[in-house]
Amino acid sequence: MVGIVATALIISDGNRGTQGSGTSGSTTPSSTSTSSGKRSSTTPTTTTTTRTPQDDVLLAALPAVYKTGITCQPAHPGAGATAMVKCGKPNTPVDPRWQMPSEAEFRLFPDRNSQDAYFLALVTSRGIPRNDARGGCRPKEDPIHYALYYRDTSGPLPGEFTTCFLDDGTAQVWWVDSKTLTIGALKEPGNIDTLDQLDLWWNTSILSAS
Repeated sequence: MVGIVATALIISDGNRGTQGSGTSGSTTPSSTSTSSGKRSSTTPTTTTTTRTPQDDVLLAALPAVYKTGITCQPAHPGAGATAMVKCGKPNTPVDPRWQMPSEAEFRLFPDRNSQDAYFLALVTSRGIPRNDARGGCRPKEDPIHYALYYRDTSGPLPGEFTTCFLDDGTAQVWWVDSKTLTIGALKEPGNIDTLDQLDLWWNTSILSAS
């Protein structure tokens, strides 16, 4: 099934459209000084992070390019979300036509209301308006906005929005997946050209593959 951002957008230019349960930890050796000034080793201190069931649900819902070959680690989800993971570069070949993100974040929500509230808070706090008529991220053609996106020609699902923006020199593409109750964000240092290419990568590597 071919995913597209908006019907008008796809037709006009033809371009846009695993880990299991367990624990992870780190060990930090410590040392003390004796009266003679020499240092002696003591028992290492170990910090362990336990993966929650919500983390496992989120990891299982990640896009295919983030499920294998890379490390996604649980992080504090913040308000509204029940789980969050941060990932490195995706498991996909480099394509010079668009920009691969160097990092990504995914959040899991308990219900659609919480998911909607989180995304609306994101765009509202940045003064990003809604404009469904112009489709998704088109930073080189339109002012920054958010819009419903299309998985296929049957039309968008309620609440499935996408947006993009630059934040302190970092290009970011965000989208809502109401089927999995997740919100994803791709990030890559750069400018408006990076942002435009990052959205193309999302279209081809995530949206079209969903």
